[in-house]
Amino acid sequence: MAEETEKRMCKICALPIPPNRRKGAVYCCAECSEKAKRDILFNKKRHKKAMQKAEKRVTEELSEQAFERMTDDTQLDMLRFCREVLKTAMADADTSPACLAGLCKQLIEVNSEITAINEAEAKSENVLEHLSGGDVETPAEDEAFQGV
Repeated sequence: MAEETEKRMCKICALPIPPNRRKGAVYCCAECSEKAKRDILFNKKRHKKAMQKAEKRVTEELSEQAFERMTDDTQLDMLRFCREVLKTAMADADTSPACLAGLCKQLIEVNSEITAINEAEAKSENVLEHLSGGDVETPAEDEAFQGV
């Protein structure tokens, strides 16, 4: 039992946790516990402030013209736009480290969707090229036939 108390060290000041503290204690005293609570609160406020700043920046960058252009574009164009916004947010020094994992996950999903669309388009082009080799009538041949 004495060996366990010697191994337990305070997460704040790195001093040994006294044996009279409860079994699961991670701080040596009330002052260290309060400091940890203040640090956690400070990090939450910093994270919230960074998120508000990023949201404001994205809102400012997304002008009315950009929004209209985005709604008129194809899904592929919208995904490319989203990919650039995510890359910019990840590269920004003001982006909170807590947000990076979520941004990275979204970026991977967007890239996967772009790849899937590109592969589907390439596959459909290959099928059309194969079929237009003479096995199937092309629309121009259909029009000529209907005119007769």
